[in-house]
Amino acid sequence: MNQMNEQFCYCNDEISLQTVAGGANKAGLYGEVTLKMEDGSYKTYVKKDAFDYVAEAHLTASPHFYGYRVPLAHFAAVLQDAIDALSALDRVKKCLFYGRELGPLAEGVEIGEVWQNCNGLLDWISDRPEDDEKARNIIHAIIGKATEAGELLEALHATAIRGETFDVANAGEEIGDGFWYDALLARACGLTFDGIQRTNIAKLRHRFPDRFTEYDANNRDLFGERRILEEGEKTSS
Repeated sequence: MNQMNEQFCYCNDEISLQTVAGGANKAGLYGEVTLKMEDGSYKTYVKKDAFDYVAEAHLTASPHFYGYRVPLAHFAAVLQDAIDALSALDRVKKCLFYGRELGPLAEGVEIGEVWQNCNGLLDWISDRPEDDEKARNIIHAIIGKATEAGELLEALHATAIRGETFDVANAGEEIGDGFWYDALLARACGLTFDGIQRTNIAKLRHRFPDRFTEYDANNRDLFGERRILEEGEKTSS
C-alpha cells in the first residue's frame, strides 16, 4: 500500500467522507481514491460509470434553431403575455402562502357578497387531514416553479427584446430557486432528485437512443415512456 499524503482526512466509514482530496465527498467521488481510516487502515473507494445528469441531458438537446420561422413581433407579444400571466400567478402565490394582499382580480372575474375561496384546494390533492402539509407543499411547489419560470422569461425579454446583457448571476439564482420548489415537490411526492434524474434520462434515452433527432422528437413512443415513468426510481437501481 502506498503511503498516503496527509491531505487525506481521517474519517469514519459510517459517515459521509467530508474532506477527501480536493474537498469531494463520498457521493461525489469519481474513479478511485484511497482513504486513511480512524483505525489507521486504508480503504479504497471506486466509483465507475458516474452518472452525470447535466452531460446526459445535453445529449438529448436539439442542436437546431429555426429562428426564421417565428416573427419577432409574435415572439415578443407571446413572451410578454406569459410574463404578465405568471406575474399575476406570483401575486396569487404570495397571497396564498405569504399572507400578502392579492391585488387586482383577473380580467372578467367578478365576485359578489358570497364567493368561493381556495380553501378546498388541499382536498383536491387529498381529502385526508394528515396529508394537508403534503398537499400544501405540492400546490406551493407547482405554482412557485411556474413563477420562477416567469422570472427567467423576464430575463430573456430584457435581453432579446430590450437588448440588455444576459444576467448569468440572475439566471443562476432563478435556477436555484427552481431547485427549491423541485425539492419541495419531490419530498411531498416521496421522490428523490437522483431517482427523478435517472428516470428522466431513462425516458429520454428511450426516445433518443443515441442523441436528439427531429424524427424521434416528433414520433414518440408515449406508452413506452409512460412505462418508464411508472417504474420510477426502479430504473435507477
